[in-house]
Amino acid sequence: MVVRDFNRAIAACGAHWPRAISLLAEISDASLQADVVSFNSAINVCSRAQQWQRALQLFSGAKEVANVITYSTAITACSKAGRWQQALFLLSTADVPLDVIAFGAGISACGAHWQSALALLERLQMQRLRENSVVYNSAMKACELGSAWQAALCLFSTAELDLVSFSVAVSACGAGQRWAEAGQLLRQLGRHQLQPDVVLYNTTISACGSHWQEALVLLEELTDSQGADAISYNAAISCCEQASCWPAALALLSPTTATPAAVGGVVGALGGRWQQALLIFQETRRFLRTEDVALYGALLSSCERGSAWQAAAEVFEEMRRAKVQEDVIAFNALISACEKCEQWAHALSALAELMSLTLEANVITYNAAISACRVCWRRALDLFFSMASSSLQPDLISYNAAITACESGKKWELALHLMTLADELGLGDAVTLTAVLGACRSAGKWQHALCSFDLGLPYNSLSLAELLALSRPRQAVPLLAELHHMELNVLRDW
Repeated sequence: MVVRDFNRAIAACGAHWPRAISLLAEISDASLQADVVSFNSAINVCSRAQQWQRALQLFSGAKEVANVITYSTAITACSKAGRWQQALFLLSTADVPLDVIAFGAGISACGAHWQSALALLERLQMQRLRENSVVYNSAMKACELGSAWQAALCLFSTAELDLVSFSVAVSACGAGQRWAEAGQLLRQLGRHQLQPDVVLYNTTISACGSHWQEALVLLEELTDSQGADAISYNAAISCCEQASCWPAALALLSPTTATPAAVGGVVGALGGRWQQALLIFQETRRFLRTEDVALYGALLSSCERGSAWQAAAEVFEEMRRAKVQEDVIAFNALISACEKCEQWAHALSALAELMSLTLEANVITYNAAISACRVCWRRALDLFFSMASSSLQPDLISYNAAITACESGKKWELALHLMTLADELGLGDAVTLTAVLGACRSAGKWQHALCSFDLGLPYNSLSLAELLALSRPRQAVPLLAELHHMELNVLRDW
């Protein structure tokens, strides 16, 4: 065999990177010298398999023979794995002239880092390389992912346009909640001798967000011209869901349009109307080819919003009977449903079950569980302080839930301690203050309650009502004097 034969064999490996690396090693074993094609082919195989580290290892071994294709292929490997910093490093240290393909791969690698993508585009232009629609589309995609819709439209105005350009620009407008601009872009296609396809219509419908009427107009246009597909209906139902317009969402549901995403969208639009949500699920279930965890998650969320923890538990069991794999979001919805009904034992049981699986609880999980334990302050604080062992940082909701549990347990000192910790992290709001004041009120510690105002946390009518509840008539005078001293311009009608 000669090197060319090995190169063909490596290129034929598809995404089977161990075989490609083995063949590359066999070249030297056969007393032959691997050439640039050998390395490029092996790096490309690693790229297909998303083995970016292996790709960079091969790239390091190919430095002496590397050409622009070597760089482009290695950058693409980094791009597919989301390793944008490594991709930019390769671009900045290249010792061969780079082409549009290499820069395009680098721009794609930037992901949501749109400023870096635009910097690469500018560098490409400075080197007098002719940019094409693919490069511009990649840069606009970065702007979309980075929620920089204005930057995306600036690029759009100067780009060599194709249908993909319009789709990316429309999607960027959707990400920026600029539904009107998205619709205008769709109407501009004719000026560029382009015809909208189903993909562009679907993207524009999605960009409508909560403006469901506009979404339905576009859906009707698409149905009359080309024919809508499942994605079209899913997008329109999603718009109705965002507007909580469940009658319109339900009207779009039929045996032919019923998909897990569509049914889930209708369920989401129903909000806390969990009985209707379960009824619709049962009626449309026979039309569904598959059921997924997102659909069950929507059902669980509906039960949670409706404070129906038993129904949520039944949905969770039905999900298991359907052999749908649970995820953290489903567990979070179940725990939240238990929390709404103060079913702390069931919430803790669900949390323990989650942890027994390969799933990892997140801050939302802990917050729901802590809130469920608001009548069991010891368990609530155990959960709060165990977050650190899971490498999780408590947020404002975590602190408020833990302090509320202290209020229920009349543990005013712990409540004040937690408020101090929250303040050190720049957290704390009117809910925090109200819970601390409630804990102080339970213990009759009105002086400590006044001290809590020194932290400068926001207050509202509830927190001030708690503060007044602490004082007896004879204590009200010094309390009001203290409030006046703190320049609190409230209670003037008290």
